[in-house]
Amino acid sequence: KLYLGNNEGAKSKEELHKLGITHILVVGYFLHEYYPEEFKYKTIEVEDNDKEQIINYLLPAIEFIDRAEKCYVHCRAGVSRSSTIVIGYIMLVNKMSYESAREFVGQKRNVIEPNENFVKQLKQFGDILNVCNYKYRLIKEFLRTFVVEE
Repeated sequence: KLYLGNNEGAKSKEELHKLGITHILVVGYFLHEYYPEEFKYKTIEVEDNDKEQIINYLLPAIEFIDRAEKCYVHCRAGVSRSSTIVIGYIMLVNKMSYESAREFVGQKRNVIEPNENFVKQLKQFGDILNVCNYKYRLIKEFLRTFVVEE
């Protein structure tokens, strides 16, 4: 259901169709929605730096992925931003810790390397998941109430 890659993979229409991709989540600035007539897109404009609050975008990304039959998630290189989103998704859906989810995703795509800021936020997300007992409604309320400001 979930594929993680880079911007080059997002250009490969034949491969995306072969995989049965229905939705594409673009994570970053200045990246294109190459085939809007063939796939459903969502773009989340986040930077890969030590100030970006990617935790604020986790639930909208997760909701988009959940609506997809098969979703391709990518940023420019498929290393930090998109891997952060996929790790967050795996943490929620599989009730995993950050460490377990990162290891799981890393086994599928060995070049992932969320930046330190994103790792810190994923660990915070893990704490939120635990406090809310993985109940989506509570997680949503918690994140809405405690949106992290830059």
